[in-house]
Amino acid sequence: ILIGALTPFIFQQLQSARRDATLEELDVLKNAVLGDARKMQAGRRTDFGYLGDMGRLPGDGRADLVGADKLKLLVIKDTQALYAFFQARGIGAGWNGPYVTAGGSDDLLVNKVLFDGFLNQYQYEIRDPAGLTDSDFVAKITSAGPNKVSGDSDDIILQILKRESFATVFGLVAADPSGQPVQGIPVTIFLPDAKVAPTPDFGIIVQTQTLTDAKGTYQFSNIPFGERSLSIAPKLVLAPNSAKTVNNGGDVQFTVTNFSASNVDIVSVTVTFKITAFFDVLKVDDITVVDQGGKNLIGSGVLIPVSPAIIVPGSGVTFTPVVVQVDVPRTRVKDIPIAGSAASGTSVLIEINGFSSASNPPSKKVDVTGVAFTVIFGHSDATQSTVTVLPQTRG
Repeated sequence: ILIGALTPFIFQQLQSARRDATLEELDVLKNAVLGDARKMQAGRRTDFGYLGDMGRLPGDGRADLVGADKLKLLVIKDTQALYAFFQARGIGAGWNGPYVTAGGSDDLLVNKVLFDGFLNQYQYEIRDPAGLTDSDFVAKITSAGPNKVSGDSDDIILQILKRESFATVFGLVAADPSGQPVQGIPVTIFLPDAKVAPTPDFGIIVQTQTLTDAKGTYQFSNIPFGERSLSIAPKLVLAPNSAKTVNNGGDVQFTVTNFSASNVDIVSVTVTFKITAFFDVLKVDDITVVDQGGKNLIGSGVLIPVSPAIIVPGSGVTFTPVVVQVDVPRTRVKDIPIAGSAASGTSVLIEINGFSSASNPPSKKVDVTGVAFTVIFGHSDATQSTVTVLPQTRG
């Protein structure tokens, strides 16, 4: 009688222990995927798990693996590229596991990531973060629970949410430490991607590029948590406080500096402004690009070819990538002042002269002090350098 009475109690205790073991295993799996935020060194997080090292959730892109078999990649290298640090990118990438440790053989590790405390095989689902909200899950690991039937209230479910795994990375590129924004600067983010074949130079590190907007800001979406790096590739940048008008406000002068490591050519210039006015002469580095001689003056938005191209020497110094820890849903990168972050090459004076009220006589001189100009320099590689000029003072 006593044994019969104890049997349900013992069974309940066993089931409870198995549930606790399953919950503990799920926490271990989550840490394996995302890393342990409590692991710090010198005030910096050091563990971003599989996602941080590989740039993708386990099994993403592996059509040869189905369901929970993808979780094996947490403990078995398989065909994955080994971790290596790449100085030129400032970050490392590659498989640095096993991300789950339990002692014993590889088979024991595999069983730990594949089976729950009830000896059910886990179900594993991953989703593309693009188009998901921060509250949506990007990965889900499900235990069928004690009744071994999936899809009911008995299931034990672990969700990895987008807000704890993928981020929007954004920041500002400024001309100098004072914070003057720069438009049209190429910004590149470097990160691992488990889907690509490794290369000798950069392993599985890939890059994505965007341009700064009129406010000097940039943004990258759906960047996996982990250590990532950014680099900028500025070409011609407006020299701070260089814009002014002369000749009673009828001429504009400003200086641009080549912050690229290599020489930059100017093959075209486009000047846009929002007032009714026309200009007569355009000079670059004291070279007359166009001189209309007082007739058929040039209006806003006209592309002016430069032939032969004008060469602006570069700095010879490559920009050093900025390393950023991506660990919150909106990760802001510290402002990048170009003048404070890279050696500069040659500066050249730009002159836009003879502003008048009409394209042909009769016309009146126009004072363009305080007028905003957008000047686009075209380069032979089909890229552009864009500067916003606001001449506030008269020389």
